[in-house]
Amino acid sequence: MKGLFKVRNLFSLFVLATLVFQCNDKEEKGRVAFQTYCGSCHIPPSPGDLPKKIWESSVLPEMGARLGVVTEGYDPLAGISQAEIGAIIQKNYYPDQALIGQKDWQALRDFVLKHAPDSLAVPPALPLSDTFSQFSVQTLNIDQRKGALTTCLDFHDSSEQVFIGNGYGELFLYDDKKGAVLVQRSPSAILSYTAGTSRHFLLEVGQMTPTEVPSGSLHEWVAGKKTLLINKLHRPVYLLAQDMNSDGREEILIAEYGNFSGQLSLVQQQPDGRWYKESLLNVPGILRVIAEDMDQDGRLDLVLMAAQGDEGIYILYQKSDLHFQQHKVLRFNPLYGSSWFELVDINGDGQQDIITASGDNADFSYTTKPYHGVRIYLNDGENGFAEHYFLAIPGATQVVASDFDQDGDIDIGVGCFFPDYERQALSFVYLENTSSSNFSFRPQTFTEALAGRWLLIKNIDYDRDGDEDILMGAFSYSITPAPPALAEQWKNGDVDVAILKNRLR
Repeated sequence: MKGLFKVRNLFSLFVLATLVFQCNDKEEKGRVAFQTYCGSCHIPPSPGDLPKKIWESSVLPEMGARLGVVTEGYDPLAGISQAEIGAIIQKNYYPDQALIGQKDWQALRDFVLKHAPDSLAVPPALPLSDTFSQFSVQTLNIDQRKGALTTCLDFHDSSEQVFIGNGYGELFLYDDKKGAVLVQRSPSAILSYTAGTSRHFLLEVGQMTPTEVPSGSLHEWVAGKKTLLINKLHRPVYLLAQDMNSDGREEILIAEYGNFSGQLSLVQQQPDGRWYKESLLNVPGILRVIAEDMDQDGRLDLVLMAAQGDEGIYILYQKSDLHFQQHKVLRFNPLYGSSWFELVDINGDGQQDIITASGDNADFSYTTKPYHGVRIYLNDGENGFAEHYFLAIPGATQVVASDFDQDGDIDIGVGCFFPDYERQALSFVYLENTSSSNFSFRPQTFTEALAGRWLLIKNIDYDRDGDEDILMGAFSYSITPAPPALAEQWKNGDVDVAILKNRLR
């Protein structure tokens, strides 16, 4: 009997070991599939980065659709126009044939849902200072409508003028003496107005919501007259007019944010007067580009952020006359919600560092995320960047960086379009630098901050008194849920723009 019992025990152990091995093998298959298929497009996030419910209800169904896997009850094309569906089908973003086997997809899905938490950790509330003495606050109603759809804030040193655009296609010239003067009407929202050395340019977005249909346009604008230069731009959101090759003529860089696809475009005028566009980088989500000589070879290079798909920071080094060599110097977790960046020497070593705002929360994974906020990446002297500072600020979408108090270090203003309304509803945070050596900041805000849902933020010397002020543009359209009282306030309010005037002088 004892011998039989021993044999039975050994058999049971063998069966258990086989089951454990199979379970581990299935888990490993799921992990490998997740890393492989997510990693083919972007950095794979961790299953722990999102709650299980969000993975199950939206992220995994969308991921499956992009791999040709059908999820019952989920239609990625629901609610969009026929033109949009045609563009998506033509580019095969949702393939008819599955790109992953059913067993591998099931293993991937099981792996994610096994390791996803029920909820995310809540980031700590910011220890706000009880003073906000650096700035006084002035709010403006630019278009005399209720609600706010501010899409453009531009200030031009040469003319000392502020230009403000809105979602109705209107462009206003504003100053404190005359108020807001309507100077241009366009068929779609103006996202950028740029006064070049000798020419002025307008950038119209076309369709503002996510689209694969190119409907944006670039115009020259002189004395109120608008001339079309380039059409069929793909959701253009940012324009830079810059003489890149020192030939006395400005080139135009356009960030075509796009949707599934997008690009950075270079626009030049040819000797025959026609305008020609070429693509410098074919990636979606480009939202800003800065011209800077990053390798100190006497030629301007381009630094840009891509905030869709494979998110990150690129440097396009100009190797010869308008010929560029691309390097991706930072790559981000796609759940960071990259939204903006500033290029500034924050530690005073003579090298350009990078400050980012990460807080876009409007896609498939709306929830308060502890990894949203402001990050500082220091330059190692050879344009290698490493994260040295992170401050959790839910919904951080834009940053400005300057020595606002003129004490020798860089302070930061943060606009938050997706704040955590339930815990600490911060729509603007001013980070006063108290120690550059260890990145210590004193967070502050102002009482009227929630008068607007701030989409845009810029630092300028608005009143020309030698210190920098901050302009903020409100956009009250509720992309994500907001408390009913606030949503009603924004809908019926009259705040389009806030001017934070520096009290230093």
